Amino acid sequence: MEALLAAADLLVGDYSSVMTSYSLLDRPIVFFDKPDFEFTFADLKDVFTGASHPFAHIDELVSACRAALSDPKVKAEGRARMRSVFCAHEGKSAAYMADLIHAIGRVSSTRESGWESVRTLAKHSV
Repeated sequence: MEALLAAADLLVGDYSSVMTSYSLLDRPIVFFDKPDFEFTFADLKDVFTGASHPFAHIDELVSACRAALSDPKVKAEGRARMRSVFCAHEGKSAAYMADLIHAIGRVSSTRESGWESVRTLAKHSV
């Protein structure tokens, strides 16, 4: 599934984890908002509709797709909300490690003079 999602410019989906997975790519989503479906948690419907261009009837599908593709950033905030609700949080580890590596500088051996700063930073970073 992930390979297909990565290749798609647009997802047409329903109440499914495929939609939440696709939100990780931050690309346009068209959502079949089935009229007689009720969420267990009412707030989740807002998450799905906020991340997508919803349609309830087949004759609305083409216009929803056109709207989604005409400006892919329109629902970006809603997709970010979907990611925060359903996906693992990004955290700050990558930015933290990048800053730490930058602070260490260029050290390629334990025999170099800069190695002591690596040890010092390591003690304070935990």
